[in-house]
Amino acid sequence: SNWVVSGVTRADKDGISLGKQPAGPDHDFTATFTLPYPPGELRAVAIADGKPVGEAVLATAGEVKNLVLAAESESVSAGSEDLAYIQVLLTDGNGRLNPAVRYNLTAVVEGDGELMGFGTAEPDSMNRYDDGKAESFEGKALLIVRPNNEGEIKVKVTAEREGAETLSAGLTLDVL
Repeated sequence: SNWVVSGVTRADKDGISLGKQPAGPDHDFTATFTLPYPPGELRAVAIADGKPVGEAVLATAGEVKNLVLAAESESVSAGSEDLAYIQVLLTDGNGRLNPAVRYNLTAVVEGDGELMGFGTAEPDSMNRYDDGKAESFEGKALLIVRPNNEGEIKVKVTAEREGAETLSAGLTLDVL
């Protein structure tokens, strides 16, 4: 969620003004705009004393082009209870998360670590969390790896979907 607190909010759709609405304490700090939902960019601008003081932007994600692995840390500690948390993200060409499509994901962990879990927040999922397979949910998944010995952990994830190009990404974590 994006929140902008001000007395007035202006909304723009793809650079075209949708008007202004009061949003101060008399309106529970909420400005409401009703509009159709075509793809594009929606921008809310907070205005105080006639000047912009803040803004929030929502933009429609395009077709999935990238599989991104984002580790919480570049290294983990060997011989401890440390775990590596790696986000798996499906993004468009502008780096925007695309929550609208699902991909079948496969993770492989090599080197000085082992897969502890791979899954999503999908409430109805019947997938196992320990077999290296998951289905993306809202454009995301989470991979959890435990280090074994000092060295490196190599992680590779592939994303497949019927009618779409197979995507892959990898990363290396240092085990200290």
